[in-house]
Amino acid sequence: KEAEAVLVVGADPDFSHTVLALMLERAAKERRARLVLFGTHGTRLSDYAVCEVRHAPGEERQVLEWLHKRLAGGAGGEPREDVDQAAEILEAAKAQGSVVVVYGTGMMRRLDGAANRELVEAVAKALSAKVMPLLSRANDRGALEIASALGGRGLTTPEIFEAARSGRMDLLYLIGEDLWPGSDDAKCVVVQDMFLPPEAGRIADVVLPVASFAEIDGTYTNLEGRVQRLRRAIPPLGASKPDWEVLSRLAEQLGVEGFQSSEPSKIFAELASAVPFFKGVSYKALEKKTLFGKRNAGKRDGSASSEGFGRRPRSETPSAEYPFS
Repeated sequence: KEAEAVLVVGADPDFSHTVLALMLERAAKERRARLVLFGTHGTRLSDYAVCEVRHAPGEERQVLEWLHKRLAGGAGGEPREDVDQAAEILEAAKAQGSVVVVYGTGMMRRLDGAANRELVEAVAKALSAKVMPLLSRANDRGALEIASALGGRGLTTPEIFEAARSGRMDLLYLIGEDLWPGSDDAKCVVVQDMFLPPEAGRIADVVLPVASFAEIDGTYTNLEGRVQRLRRAIPPLGASKPDWEVLSRLAEQLGVEGFQSSEPSKIFAELASAVPFFKGVSYKALEKKTLFGKRNAGKRDGSASSEGFGRRPRSETPSAEYPFS
């Protein structure tokens, strides 16, 4: 609400997050906050933007690399006056107050999604800006921060389903997720969900029912990074159990150590010790007030560097068959 400027990258909040779009519109109209848009097409927020950088589909990476290098005091790539103008506006806003970076998750759902997110965050760090990913489901922000702390281990979502599609996966364990069309060649499919997913439900070998949000204790982390307590209203129905208990019992059956915790508060304490974003957050602290995750906690010091991004090859490029990457 107090930001001097908001950078919106690859998103249309008016379509996906209407309340946020109204807040951005009000900030631009009433407080004269500078709204800078990066995207492939105009949106309703274009009427309130002081600068708009348009690019072709698939060119998100190039314009963001140029912006990052410009903010870091360097140069590289093909010069663009609109990107230079955006950098000047954002730097001026940083000198006068705070900046917020809002980005859509479409560019994260690619094979190079992790690298794209890292680039957006590098831009944010160069501006000392708060980052707000426009996620679609409750608690996606918390899951995103945990995945970030893992450092890119394992396969990406597209790679997982490609392995399942090609029959290279012996076991596919789906938690709160459905199969992608055509990716049903895994030798064994386990579904852990509150509802039976349409695709995976057809071929699941094992279904493990889990409790709903009204039947569990836990936390939610919203778009802005606010961590909030969730308290159980009713006992779990039927044979359903909280996700953590399902995983704990499975680990016990498999003889895997480290899953013996029997209380959500202890599990969260372990999470907070392992994920820098949640450092300092605890159930006890949340009893008094909601807390915000610390995006710059851990190894990252907030300094900007232009090294590395330009040398990374894109894993998906436009072609005659798929002209829009």
